[in-house]
Amino acid sequence: MSENQQLSPEELEAKRQELIDFYSNQIPILKMRKEYEELQTEIQELQTRKVYAQVKMAQMMYNSNNEDNGTSESSEQNS
Repeated sequence: MSENQQLSPEELEAKRQELIDFYSNQIPILKMRKEYEELQTEIQELQTRKVYAQVKMAQMMYNSNNEDNGTSESSEQNS
């Protein structure tokens, strides 16, 4: 169809209905994708917090071991 061709009111209504049908069919898919993306983001945030907690625990254990041995990083560096 060329750009200069005029559509009849019936053709316009048919095109309008096609668009309505298309978007109506897409909405459930988009909602599902949104939920998927939100869940994926939550999982990534939880994984990040888990790694952060593990790093903090490792730092605490490292510091505790150095204190138990009577050494510290600064005394080791001065040796």
